[in-house]
Amino acid sequence: MSVVETLREKTRNVITSMLKEKTGTSILDSGDAYGRNWERNQFRDFDQEPHAWLSFKHRYIDFTYNIYHWLLQHLTYHEELDQNFQEFCKGRPDTYYLEDMAAWPEYLLEQSADSDSEATIEPLYFASQIPVIENSYNGESLLSQVIQWAGFQLDCTEIIVLQVHNGCDVRGGYTRPRVFEAKEGADYICITADGHIQCADDPRHSWSTDDAYHWYYQGTAGYGAGKRLEEYDMIDDATLDVEDFQHWRQLNLETLPNIPDAQLPLDPTVDIPDRGYFRGLIEDIQEDNENARVLYAVDRGKLWVSEDGTGYCPICGGRLMPI
Repeated sequence: MSVVETLREKTRNVITSMLKEKTGTSILDSGDAYGRNWERNQFRDFDQEPHAWLSFKHRYIDFTYNIYHWLLQHLTYHEELDQNFQEFCKGRPDTYYLEDMAAWPEYLLEQSADSDSEATIEPLYFASQIPVIENSYNGESLLSQVIQWAGFQLDCTEIIVLQVHNGCDVRGGYTRPRVFEAKEGADYICITADGHIQCADDPRHSWSTDDAYHWYYQGTAGYGAGKRLEEYDMIDDATLDVEDFQHWRQLNLETLPNIPDAQLPLDPTVDIPDRGYFRGLIEDIQEDNENARVLYAVDRGKLWVSEDGTGYCPICGGRLMPI
């Protein structure tokens, strides 16, 4: 096993242990009624789970990142610093973890002052304090569990001291902090409300959000940007299942009236959700004729939702999936 593979395996093991860490029970946390995250996580095989879930049940876009895969994507376990932090905490038996996370950078400076090379500790580039402390519950988030973390730069390396909320009520039930290095920059740890939805049949049909609610076509906003995903009428007929929809879609294509392609965007009876995109297809209709017909066919810009909550692209009818 290579060094990179070994490090990734250590990171995977630490994150898994955090998600399954028992953070206790309390008669005040509602856990007896609703359950706690650590209880739900005990028998999960995180590696076999998808990186995200997407559902359109109840005419609502429910997009959720799997916290396990999200953390594994953005963090790398720092064993040496984690051991240092755990020893630091042992010497402070009367403090809370959040206090330890705030005080640790100063301890590292004092510790390095006694050595030959003094450490350089700076705030993260988007922060002014050392460390910056954040809780994802304080803003919009698409993560399956709440995270709380402290971040700073140590010798130009961005360090994240992480806790995961494993309880029920968000006020308590956080794991023992562990130390990681931010893979792509700590700003990615802050951004928990960004999400991407894409059509499985045509990747050009995609929507993005930066606030966990508004889904912008191809990530653009403003005049001529295209219709937002949440603005489409959703059809969630309980009698419609996936096989019924696919049969309907194929039948609709086969029985589509033979209207000249160049006339399609001019037909006033056709409610095409993104006419700019459609005109682009018409300009090169010989190569993209089938896609243009799909645009015309799929219920004139409705977002179909099957009984299991799967949504289908309002432009071409392909299955919508999280990215």
